[in-house]
Amino acid sequence: MFFSIAILKIILMTMYFNYLFAYRTTTGDEEMKHYSQDARKFYFYETNNLTT
Repeated sequence: MFFSIAILKIILMTMYFNYLFAYRTTTGDEEMKHYSQDARKFYFYETNNLTT
């Protein structure tokens, strides 16, 4: 059960980063700096919580 939740989280994270990457190619660099910073914080938070 736990592993299926972890796998689902990983899939959602990859989808989220694919969306951010696609978004970056269509918008300016200034906006992306803000979004990539948020994404990095979110990813770091998620991966830390995965082990608990």
